[in-house]
Amino acid sequence: MIHMSLIDRLLNRKTSKASAETVAEVESALARLRAERDAASTAIMDAMRRRHEMLLADSSPAAIAAADASRDEHGVILEKLELAEPELLARLDAARSTVRRARWADIREKNDQAEAAFVIAARAGNDAFQALIRVREQALGEGFDAEIRGLRVPPPIFTSELIDAFEAEAERARDARIVRPVAPFASPIKKPVTPKVTKTNGAAESTPKPVKVARPALPEKVPAGLARVVAIRAGMEVEGHGQLVMGETLDLPVAVAEQAAKTGAVEIIGGATA
Repeated sequence: MIHMSLIDRLLNRKTSKASAETVAEVESALARLRAERDAASTAIMDAMRRRHEMLLADSSPAAIAAADASRDEHGVILEKLELAEPELLARLDAARSTVRRARWADIREKNDQAEAAFVIAARAGNDAFQALIRVREQALGEGFDAEIRGLRVPPPIFTSELIDAFEAEAERARDARIVRPVAPFASPIKKPVTPKVTKTNGAAESTPKPVKVARPALPEKVPAGLARVVAIRAGMEVEGHGQLVMGETLDLPVAVAEQAAKTGAVEIIGGATA
């Protein structure tokens, strides 16, 4: 039996920690949510199988109603979990962005220090290069042309102008960062959209739930090329059959049934692939 405060615990509503959740904490909550969702889906399928068996056994209406109640109870739990998941995903994204920003701040500080050290070293290297050039120019002035031509030519790695330009650009970037902080990293996960609520005669009215489509009665034996499925998630849409209502049974082409089963919309209970 799932505790009624499950959603409060998953969303951390009764503590003040929500604004400071770590990536590990949110990932743990998501893992618990997915485990509870699997358990609820299993319970729904068990209730549907019991109902099917009791119908065939001509059980009492009370016994069948108990199986229906179990299916409906876990169906509500499943709906709550599906509504909670987008909020947890948004929190996970926020927690990861916080970690990323902190890491980038650390890297940026080290980069600033490395840039300053580079400028100092580059100037020292350029000074040494210029000193070498002056020694050789003096030797040329004293008539040691042949001897100087026999020496290796030093590589002109840096110039004072290039070093000054690099340092000035680095300083401008740091000044701009202080005046105008870098914007937060973009979120790769979109936050859940709040369902639109309209008002009718002063009363709030939410988006209506999917209405069960009238379908013809199913034959006792599944026709060839079809698979019998039961819907285990409300509101899922199957091509050519509209939106499904949780618990309804219908026959689908095998390929369609297998695809719908992969998405978690239905479970195959009979026919070609059972």
